[in-house]
Amino acid sequence: MMIDLLKIIRDRLDTLITLASNVNGSGADGQLTLWSGANTITGDTNLTFSRTSDNLGLRLETFGSSAAGVFGIGAGTAPTTSPADAVQLWAADRSAVAGKNSLHVRTEDGTSHVLGDLVGFGTVTPGTFGGVAIRLFASVSSRNVSLSTSDAANSTFDIRHGTGNLVDLSAQAGAISLSTGSAESVRIDTTGNVGIGVTTPNANAILDVTSTTKAFMPPRMTTAQRDAIASPTAGMVVYNTTTNKLNVFGAAAWEVITSV
Repeated sequence: MMIDLLKIIRDRLDTLITLASNVNGSGADGQLTLWSGANTITGDTNLTFSRTSDNLGLRLETFGSSAAGVFGIGAGTAPTTSPADAVQLWAADRSAVAGKNSLHVRTEDGTSHVLGDLVGFGTVTPGTFGGVAIRLFASVSSRNVSLSTSDAANSTFDIRHGTGNLVDLSAQAGAISLSTGSAESVRIDTTGNVGIGVTTPNANAILDVTSTTKAFMPPRMTTAQRDAIASPTAGMVVYNTTTNKLNVFGAAAWEVITSV
C-alpha cells in the first residue's frame, strides 16, 4: 500500500509543482526535494522523494544506508489540538531527551502515544516506572498498567487504579515478589521457597507464613468431603468440621490430632 502511495506521489509531483506557485524544488540523482516560501533545502525541507529508491521523506532529506521504499519523518512540533476524523503523526525527542527521536501519535480524542526506545500508550513521557531499558506504560481512564525493566536483573509489572490501589509484581535478582499498596505480600526466592508476610522466607521452609495478627487456616470440610479426596497423600492436613478436629493423612488412613 505504501509503495502504491509513493508511485502516485511520484506521478503527480510535476503537476504539484506547476499548480503551487509558492513551492520551490530541486532535483539531483533522481531525487526531488520541495520546500515552501523562502526556506532553503538546508533549512526546512517539506517533502523529499527519490525515484531511484522510492523513499519519501517529510521534513527529511537523508535516509539510512540501503533504505528503499521507506517513509521517513524529520523532527516536528507536537500539535495542541485534534482535528475531527484525523490521526496526527510527528517525530520528536521522547520526553524531550536529546537523541531519542521517536514516533508520536495523537488521536482524534486528544490522546497521545509514543513509539521509540520506550513505548507509551496514553502518555508521551513513559518515565514513571522502571529505568532505562524497555518500558511499556498504558493509561486508560485512570487505570494504569506498566511493564518495565530498570536494569538487566530487575523488572516490574504494575497495575494501578487511579492514584492508589497499586499491585506490583516484581522480579529482582532471580526472586519474584507480589506487593499490594506499598507493602510486599508474597515472595518466591531463588530456591523456590515461598514467603507470605515475610520478605526473606526461612531457608529450611518451603512455605513460611508470618503474621502477628492473623492465623493459618487449613482447608475445612466434613468427614464425607474428606473421604471423597481421591488418593490422599501422607502428610495432608484438613480441619474436619464434622468433628471439629484437625486430621492428618498417615501411611494409609486419616488420623485425628487428638490434642485439639
